[in-house]
Amino acid sequence: KAIELWPHQGKAVEMAAAYLDRAATRRGRKKLSALVNIPTGGGKTAVIGAIGHWHPTVEVALVVAPRSAIRDQLSGELGGTRGFFLRRGFDAGRLPKKVLPIRSASDLPKTIPTATILVSTIQLVNDMARNRADDPAYDRLRDRCDVIIVDEGHYEPAQAWSQSIR
Repeated sequence: KAIELWPHQGKAVEMAAAYLDRAATRRGRKKLSALVNIPTGGGKTAVIGAIGHWHPTVEVALVVAPRSAIRDQLSGELGGTRGFFLRRGFDAGRLPKKVLPIRSASDLPKTIPTATILVSTIQLVNDMARNRADDPAYDRLRDRCDVIIVDEGHYEPAQAWSQSIR
């Protein structure tokens, strides 16, 4: 069953997919970034889900949220237990990737499996980066994730948020 997206969501997915396709040919040469800007209520989660679950170059995706409540909401929606995919008739068992909320560094598997969407907060990713000497969780994320998707990017005016997403 195909996902029915609004026209602007479909265009965002097409643009993001084309970007990821180009980025895949450039791996190792330069770190790339991009912005998909959709207003509140415009369906960012559907775009995130389409890219995270179905783009062929994305085996492991990290979705970063500004707060734990948004992390939990995204985990449920991307995992098909609430929101967009559930409303579209997709159950969690039919989605191609497992969604794993990361609430602490210890939630991150020692070996991150393929076909996984990890959902965390920016604060936790920052904590893992600061504690790299004691716990290699951040390095596992960095080495294993094919794409990092930052939700709620409008928080960027905060200096720590801006530095973290870069």
